Amino acid sequence: MEQNNIYKLVFKVTHAGGSGSCFYLKDYDLFVTNYHVVKGFHAVAVHDNDRNPYLAKVVLVNPSLDIALLFVDGDFSALPSLNLAGDNSLSIGGKVCVAGYPYGMPFTVTEGSVSSPKQLVDGKYYKYFFYFSGNPVAGGGKQIGVAVADSPIGPFKDLGHPIITESPVGHGQQIDVDVFTDPVSGKSYLYWGNGYMAGAELNDDMVSIKKETLKVMTPKGGKLKDYASREAPSVFYRNGLYYFMWSVDDTGSPNYHVAYGTSKSPLGPIKVAKKPVVLIQDPAKEIYGPAHNAVLQIPGTDEWYIVYHRINKNFIDREKGPGVHREVCIDRMEFNPDGTIRKVVPTL
Repeated sequence: MEQNNIYKLVFKVTHAGGSGSCFYLKDYDLFVTNYHVVKGFHAVAVHDNDRNPYLAKVVLVNPSLDIALLFVDGDFSALPSLNLAGDNSLSIGGKVCVAGYPYGMPFTVTEGSVSSPKQLVDGKYYKYFFYFSGNPVAGGGKQIGVAVADSPIGPFKDLGHPIITESPVGHGQQIDVDVFTDPVSGKSYLYWGNGYMAGAELNDDMVSIKKETLKVMTPKGGKLKDYASREAPSVFYRNGLYYFMWSVDDTGSPNYHVAYGTSKSPLGPIKVAKKPVVLIQDPAKEIYGPAHNAVLQIPGTDEWYIVYHRINKNFIDREKGPGVHREVCIDRMEFNPDGTIRKVVPTL
C-alpha cells in the first residue's frame, strides 16, 4: 500500500489519560487500536491527518490480546481499503513499517523487521473458535460444528466433523450453541438444544466435550406465557451466581420471549426465577418476538446489555415468514439489589 494511503488510514486517539494510534478497516467500518490505549474509557476522540476530531465508542475489547475496536458514526467511504496480511505472508527478517502517532508526536513511519510471525501473549498462542449448527450432507437433522482461526476476522477453517451429533433426550434439534468460560474455575462449557437444554464441559482443545460431564438441564414446568423452555440457552456469571437464559415459544411467534433462572453451578440444577420473564413483546410499540439472546458485560464494570433479535414488524403475519425476517437489537439489562434481573423494556 502506498504511504499516502497509510497516512489517510491511520488516526490519532486521544482522551483524558493520554493518546495513541488506530487504523480504519473499511470492510468492517471499525477502527482498530490497542486495548491499553483505551483502557478505562467507553469513548475516546480520534483525529484524522487533517486534525478533524470524531467521537469514537469502544465497542469490543480483548485485554489478553491487547486489542480494541472502535466505532465512529461518520462517513469514511472515501478512504482506501486496507488488506490484512496473514501469518503466512510474514517471514523472520522481513521488512515492515510501523505508522502512527507515538507518545503524542506527529504522524511518523518507522521501519523495522519481523522478529517472529506469531508473537506470544502471556507466553501463549491464541486461537479463535466459531461454533455453529448446520445440516450434515448425509441428512438426519441439525448438528453442531466448530471452525478455528488465528484471527477474530478469520479465515475460519472447519474442524471437518461435528462435535455434537445427536440429542441426549431422543428428540429436538442440536442448535443454538452457546459457550461460557467460568471466571471462577477457568473452565469452558458448551450449551445447546431445541426442545431441551444440555450442557457439557469443553476439553482444553475447545473443539470437543468431556462426554462424562454432559447434563440435561431443561428447566421444568412453565407455560408459553411465562417460562416453558424451547431453545437458545445463554449463560453468564455475576456475584456468585450462574444465570441461565432461554427462549420460550417459536421463533416466528410474536410471543417468542426470554426467561431465566439461576444456579450455583455452571451445569445446574437451574432454579427458575420467581419472575422469570426478562424480555417480551410490546404490541403497542410494534415490538414482536424479542428473544434468542446473548449477554454482554462492559469489562471492569457492572454494566450489562442484552442482545437479541426480534421480528420485523412488516413481516409479522405468518404467511410472510416472520421467523426469518429478524432485526438484531441491544438494550441495557439491570439487576435488583437481590440479584434478580429487572424486566427489560425493549426500545424502538
